[in-house]
Amino acid sequence: LKWAGSFLTLVGQIKKDSKSGEAPTWSYVLQSTEGNIGGEDNGMKSAPIEVFHAVGKILPESNALKVSNAVLRASGAQLSINGDFITGDRETAGVKLEARLTKGTSPILKSFWPRSVAPRAREWSRSHLRTVQSLNGEMQFLSGIYAQTNTISNTSKLNETLIMDFNAEKVEFLPWNKSQQIFAPEVSLRIKDDDVDISIPEAFILSENTKNLVLKDGRFYAKGIDDLE
Repeated sequence: LKWAGSFLTLVGQIKKDSKSGEAPTWSYVLQSTEGNIGGEDNGMKSAPIEVFHAVGKILPESNALKVSNAVLRASGAQLSINGDFITGDRETAGVKLEARLTKGTSPILKSFWPRSVAPRAREWSRSHLRTVQSLNGEMQFLSGIYAQTNTISNTSKLNETLIMDFNAEKVEFLPWNKSQQIFAPEVSLRIKDDDVDISIPEAFILSENTKNLVLKDGRFYAKGIDDLE
């Protein structure tokens, strides 16, 4: 598999589960033998994939792929994934994806986040989160038949819903373009669709010319990521 400067070589087994006369179903078990994640597309050096394994099912009649307990580990960070993927027209297609990231960094987040998932939130994270030393949290992404609202701008014309809740340590970020850079020992970040909510117990506005300004109990909120541009 190759995508956006990354690659993954897989081995495994696919076997038919259904009996004669039943709708065909197949189960699979996959693991990596080698791979790299990152590259020029993510503005970072590629990192070797230490572990990848996944199990799930393929349901050809419903154009569905189910992923259970997929694990991707690189540079000490781990992404755990469960999800359902259904291809087809607008009335039948959809994605239900639940993921958990542990011990992540800003480059790893950029690499793990697919282009097709909430692209505006992805772009904001790529351009505004400068450095993150430790990122832990969960994400839920729903599209098509699994989503309830159409609040994310996208080119697929499918309804999409995104919820991300992360706790981070040693964070440097720009709340909006042309703002002063802020450093915070601890940050809570929530992205819901295109809304951003950042809570900071203590932070420092970094300045080259004057003494850093200390902030206490800070919060940055934007109803619409574009408001932070």
